[in-house]
Amino acid sequence: MKIVIAHQTIIDGDAIGHDIQGMYHALKRGGYEVYIYGEYNYLDPSEYRHATLDQLISLVLDSGNLFIYHHSNYWQRGEKLLDIADCKVVIRYHNITPSRFFKPYSDHYYSILQQAEKQTDRLVKRKDFLWLGDSQYNCREVVAKGVAPSRSVVVPPFHNIERMERVAPDHETLEKLLDGDRINVLFISRMAPNKGHKAIVQTAAAYKRMFGSRVRFWVVGDTDKQLKRYNTEMSLWIKKYGLQELIVLTGKVSCPSLKAYFMGSRVFLCLSEHEGFGVPLIEAQYYRLPVVACDATAIKETLGDNQLIFDRFDEELVASAIHAVATNEQLACSLADQGWSNYQSRFAPKVLEKRFLELIQSLQNGR
Repeated sequence: MKIVIAHQTIIDGDAIGHDIQGMYHALKRGGYEVYIYGEYNYLDPSEYRHATLDQLISLVLDSGNLFIYHHSNYWQRGEKLLDIADCKVVIRYHNITPSRFFKPYSDHYYSILQQAEKQTDRLVKRKDFLWLGDSQYNCREVVAKGVAPSRSVVVPPFHNIERMERVAPDHETLEKLLDGDRINVLFISRMAPNKGHKAIVQTAAAYKRMFGSRVRFWVVGDTDKQLKRYNTEMSLWIKKYGLQELIVLTGKVSCPSLKAYFMGSRVFLCLSEHEGFGVPLIEAQYYRLPVVACDATAIKETLGDNQLIFDRFDEELVASAIHAVATNEQLACSLADQGWSNYQSRFAPKVLEKRFLELIQSLQNGR
C-alpha cells in the first residue's frame, strides 16, 4: 500500500505543516512508501518525497493505496482529486473556523470560509470516507452533519513541540520578561477574530482595577494584512482601556524567542472562542506553564482533567484566577504537574505515532 498525504499549502512552521511532517516520518518508520502533495508545497524535497500532480492522480486511482486529505479550508483542486479517487480516503479534519467571525473584518476570509463550510457539507455525504479528527469536538461536528460514528476517529495532531528542546532561548527576550517583579501572562495565536483578544483586553483591565499594574499580557502571534480592520480595532480597544503598558502585541517571533516566552511567563491564558484543537495549550503544558482558560469548542478536552477552566467568560473571575495562580506556588505547581501528565499520556510523540500507525494498519487490513 502506497500512501499520499495532501493539503493545499504545506509549510514548515504551522500546525498543519507539523501534522503532515509527523505523519510522513511516522509512516516512513512504519515501513510505508509515502508521498506528499501540496498545490503550494514548501517542504524540502531532499527530506520529503514530493508527488507531482500526475503522480498523485495515478496514486489515488489505484484501489490498493491510501489518500490522506487534510481539510482545513476550501480547496477546489483537492475536492476534484477526492471525486476521482478510487483508493481508500481518510479526511484529516482540522475544523473550519466559522465564517461568521470574519464577516465584520474581511470579505475575502468570509467568502473563503463560507466556501469551506459548504465543501465540508459536500464531503460528509461520502459514506466511504473515514474522518480523522484532531479532537472529539471535531468528530462530533462531522457526526452531527451525517457521518456515521463508526467512520470518525480521533488521533491528535503531530507537533514539533519537543524540537524546541534543541533550541536555546533568546536571552534578550528572556531578560526582558524577567526584568522586574511582575507577572507575565502569555497567549500565543495569530491575530484573528475567533481568538478572544477582546476578552484578553477586558481581563487586563479587570486585573489592573483589582490588583494593580504589575502584570504584562504578552500576545505572541503574526498579524494578517487581510485583517487590518481587526488589528486596528484591537489597538483601539487597548487604548480605550489605557492598557498600552500592560498588553504587548509582539507580532511573529522566532523559535528561540518563543521558547523564552514560555520560560519567562507565569501563566498561559486562553480565551479563544474557537479551537479545533489548540497546539499552544499543550505547548504550555509541556513547559509546565499553568493554564487559565474558558471552555469553548475543543479547549477543555485538549487541556484534560484537573485544569483551571471556566464554563463562561467573566473578566473578574479570570483576572482573579490569573492572580491566584501567579501568587500561589502550590496551586501553580499542581496545575503544571497535571498539565505535564496530560501531555505525556496523550500527546507525547511516541503516543501519537503508536495510535496513528495502529489506525493505518487497521485500514491496510481492511477493518
